[in-house]
Amino acid sequence: MKPAAPPSSCLVYTPRPLADAMVAALGVSSKGSYLEPCVGDGALLDALARRAIPRVAIRGLDVAPVKNPSDAQAQVLRGTDFLEWSRTTRERFGKIIANPPYVALNRLPKSLLASAIQVPDPFVGGTVRLRTNCWYAFLCASMNLLEANGSMCFLLPAALDFTDYAAALRSKLGAFFEEVHLHRSLSPLFEQVQDGSIVLLAHGYGKTSRYQFRTEHKDLAALVQHLNSATAIGESPTFCAGPEDRPQDHANTKLLGALVEIRIGAVTGDAKFFLLTEQQRKAARLPAAACVRVLTRASQLQSGTVGLAAWKKLKSSGERVWLFRPPDSLLGNPSVQRYFSLARRQGGCDRRRYKIKNREIWHRTPLPARPHGFISGMSVHGPWISLLPDPCLSASNTLYSIRFRTTKDADSRAAIALGLLTSKARAAMDLIGRRYADGLLKYEPSDLSRIPIPVTLDSTGATQTYDLAVKILLRGNSALAYRTADQWFQGR
Repeated sequence: MKPAAPPSSCLVYTPRPLADAMVAALGVSSKGSYLEPCVGDGALLDALARRAIPRVAIRGLDVAPVKNPSDAQAQVLRGTDFLEWSRTTRERFGKIIANPPYVALNRLPKSLLASAIQVPDPFVGGTVRLRTNCWYAFLCASMNLLEANGSMCFLLPAALDFTDYAAALRSKLGAFFEEVHLHRSLSPLFEQVQDGSIVLLAHGYGKTSRYQFRTEHKDLAALVQHLNSATAIGESPTFCAGPEDRPQDHANTKLLGALVEIRIGAVTGDAKFFLLTEQQRKAARLPAAACVRVLTRASQLQSGTVGLAAWKKLKSSGERVWLFRPPDSLLGNPSVQRYFSLARRQGGCDRRRYKIKNREIWHRTPLPARPHGFISGMSVHGPWISLLPDPCLSASNTLYSIRFRTTKDADSRAAIALGLLTSKARAAMDLIGRRYADGLLKYEPSDLSRIPIPVTLDSTGATQTYDLAVKILLRGNSALAYRTADQWFQGR
């Protein structure tokens, strides 16, 4: 593969309104020290100059040797590899602002690649991995140059939201700063970048983590307007996230994992063999007693509660709702024996698969312990709980099963589920979920366990309110659903 050009030529240049808004959000002071590690066309240097920041207070670097008129606004080192320079310089900065290159490290020229993979990685330890991107290396190197209580503002690609290599950054960045703000543009800001972009704003380097929140904006104009507002740079956020919450709320907030146990559903190892529709079960002449009633996908969760009546409707509509799992008493049944003996090309089980060959009994899929409800790790509506009043159903691994740790009555359980629909909880979800390129968020059980939700001793009426909130959510009006949950807790 032909190596990429030096990083400065890979930059997507910052529009002037966005550059000015990033400087405003970062906060400026004539007494501070500033770093712009990838000057490019100088848009960010010009924005700093428009705020009357003295030239001597700004350090700029760029690997390209050709000077730019904006270089006069700062002390610029041209022809300098920032990633190498960052490991040897003694300079430190109170504020760092950047629009780094978006290029995979394995496409860099060898000399630049050698510098990138020696940059210390504060999120995973060691040094930056080869499978990451240049923007990731620039952010890691910049953090290593921040003064105590320093701030940074980076314009980053949407890859921050969903790539594997940025997973540790997403989950741990908040531990390094007092405040972390993510501002996502849902529309592309640049012709060269088809996905939306993210402005990452972090204040208070090295201080105790207090606030993390995320805001999504429909386009560049909305993003710029918000960054220029006071709420972007100093006011307490409306929605907080993470175990470190506002002090006055902390006593009435618990992590979801302290209230419920979340487990992945049954992992069959061969879904086509084990998961059946009613028509398939009858065609194979399998007794109903040879199967377990299950839910197998998020779309089957259609209300705040789910039970046998809902399962029967799914069965009648041709959904896969049976898990083949014959008890010992039916192992000699002729139909069960015939189903066992099917060849793979005829729909039989592929017993070579890892999950199956490692079971003590190959056809005995492990089941989650008597669920109290189900939750989807990936849904267009975000995670929410469908409560199971009677333990009559189980679920496959496309869903998670939950068990309440202590609460037993319906209203108390509904109050916990309702807490997951509050605006505070939803804001926390946006920060910790893994975002895919199509906008869907994926959550693992460990992610969901870290979501803070409000708790109350008075759960009277929670079941009715929760059913209403879920109906609103599934109709597509998420804002009203969250407001319904918020108002219920405010009335306690």
